[in-house]
Amino acid sequence: MLTRGFYYPRPVRPGDSVFEFKPKWLAQSPSAPPAARRCRNCAREALRNHVHGTSVPIPCPLDLLQCSGDAAAQRRVLDGLVGRDGPAISGPQLDRFVDWLRTNGLIERLRSAQVQNDPNGPLKATADDPRLHLAMTLRDCTCFIRIPADAGESVQAKLGDLDKKNGEAKFTYWQSMERKLADGGYYEGEEVPVQNTACELERQR
Repeated sequence: MLTRGFYYPRPVRPGDSVFEFKPKWLAQSPSAPPAARRCRNCAREALRNHVHGTSVPIPCPLDLLQCSGDAAAQRRVLDGLVGRDGPAISGPQLDRFVDWLRTNGLIERLRSAQVQNDPNGPLKATADDPRLHLAMTLRDCTCFIRIPADAGESVQAKLGDLDKKNGEAKFTYWQSMERKLADGGYYEGEEVPVQNTACELERQR
């Protein structure tokens, strides 16, 4: 989920735009069902909407990986991050943020680290696996963005909230959630009633 948790710390210079978002799961869970038509994050949001009776689809984190060559993915990401409820970014600053979405290597590196540290998924991992703990930490980190007012300065992006997850305490929850998503049909879009999502995997079907 591209969680909108906008805040405005002290900018380096007046006019800087600063905000944050959570990239979340940038690759499918290795223990998702073979017939999954939703990514892990959108399956989780379908469950949340089902339980709470909400129906607003959230942006799919997989769209972040499509921004280099997909204008539609760029629009979906922008709608999720700087839409009606987001920070006031417009004009040249917005253009520079779009350029960052198209050209940055941070999101792909984050995805690679998530994949490399969790090759099996929560259902096949063990509670004492430090790589799973790291992967889950990377799936809940926050990306902080600063778009300087000075057009001569580059967009700055940093990852934060990297405090390592207590895997032994969280492991039962991670496995329970994965089973709930799989057994409840949320990965495959078979829950009743079916929830509306914006998952990139569903759009491919």
